Amino acid sequence: MTPRSRYATEGSRFPFDLRKLEVFLAVREMGSMAGAAKMLQISQPAVSQTIAELEAGLRCRLFDRELRPIALTPAGILVEQQARSLLAEAQQLLPALQRSRQANLPLLRIGMVDSLVRTLGPILARSMHDKISQVAIYSGLTSSMTTELFSRKLDIVVGVDEFGHLEGVERIRLFAEPYVVIVPRDYGGSNPTTVDDLLADLPLIRFSARSQTGTDVDRQLRRLRIEPPRVFEFDEPQGLTELVALGTGWAITTPLCLHGVRADMRNIRIIPFPGPAFGRTLTLLHRHGELGQAPSLIGQSVKQFIADECLPSLLAEAPWLKPHLKVAASGRGKAA
Repeated sequence: MTPRSRYATEGSRFPFDLRKLEVFLAVREMGSMAGAAKMLQISQPAVSQTIAELEAGLRCRLFDRELRPIALTPAGILVEQQARSLLAEAQQLLPALQRSRQANLPLLRIGMVDSLVRTLGPILARSMHDKISQVAIYSGLTSSMTTELFSRKLDIVVGVDEFGHLEGVERIRLFAEPYVVIVPRDYGGSNPTTVDDLLADLPLIRFSARSQTGTDVDRQLRRLRIEPPRVFEFDEPQGLTELVALGTGWAITTPLCLHGVRADMRNIRIIPFPGPAFGRTLTLLHRHGELGQAPSLIGQSVKQFIADECLPSLLAEAPWLKPHLKVAASGRGKAA
């Protein structure tokens, strides 16, 4: 028994190759062995032998040769469906390889904290466009995304720096900002001195506890032993900000969240949080020794975008924020 026929009859997981499937589909399309041979520019005996080997490997007849033009058996119909899918996938391989040769990485999966996706997602994708064949951006909580970083479901995480030592992980600090309060523009009087002052006038519009921002705000309110009723909640900044602009309530958010939703600041005023200051530091996390220069390039793009695009508009609206908005200096290192 030849190696070829032994392979076809010993129950291999793959008793065929893509060329055999290509010949099979040609016979199906042309309705005859002779037509397939002409289409593929090979001899008719070669087509017949290939179909025979494919049928032997699959242990079933694929064509009803009693019919003219020959027709598929039920098994042949199933093979046709799968063969077209397999060949379509295979045809994408060479173009993908060609694109990967022109880039440093074929795929980069970036996880971002929910409140940053609208602000920073597009700039990250654009900054990597000519260096990476495919960029995928996902959103979620920093804690869950860090788990996915270790399990290699994500390559980079841009989130809130709330971790101590993480073995095998490097961090690049990006930006520090305070949490602030936004109130309707016509909210009267001087800035309130306590959260209770605000709650006495308007309900708190909250980020949901499913978001990282909501988790941070809830933690701070618990420290102050304040439990406002949950009247309005949003997973993302857009709805929350628009509701404040309508005069419905007030909210605790961050400057970058405001920039991301492109809020109509004519109807909103930014004031300091009336109590102990708290904030967040945004950090890029990635596995040590991987991805080459990509993390540094992404980090630099994010910092440049914040400095050039975000800060000017934020400071024009709230100049008092200037000493509190801090773009990190260049540098990288292991998480510590």
